[in-house]
Amino acid sequence: MFLIPLFVAILGLFTGLYASYVGTPGGSAIMTFLLLQMKIIPSVNKVTGTILLVSCLPLGWFGIYEYYKNKDIDFFYGTLIGIGLIIGLIIGSKTNFIIDGFFGEKYNEKIKLSITSCVFLLLAVLYGYKALSR
Repeated sequence: MFLIPLFVAILGLFTGLYASYVGTPGGSAIMTFLLLQMKIIPSVNKVTGTILLVSCLPLGWFGIYEYYKNKDIDFFYGTLIGIGLIIGLIIGSKTNFIIDGFFGEKYNEKIKLSITSCVFLLLAVLYGYKALSR
């Protein structure tokens, strides 16, 4: 059946568009949620690894080049964020497998979905606050 691969490719297209507007983490969070909810990739760890792969390669390098051409990159803050990101990825990856081993994959998935839901809720509150304060 070619509909699921077609859907995933279209999901990637829209995630790329969204990520280029608001940044890679927002797009990746949406893709992670949809891949899990639709059970296209049933394992949380496989979704996470897949998202890291697709986030690093096309979203990073091609997006950076376009913004670099227009001189729209703040290298100082980008470097600081990058250092924090590397530390967060190392800690997050290690704790992910610790949580998976301690609670099991079923509960690990629930913990990750809860954290993702909290992030989306926080973003919705911040966007709402920003919209109302204009």
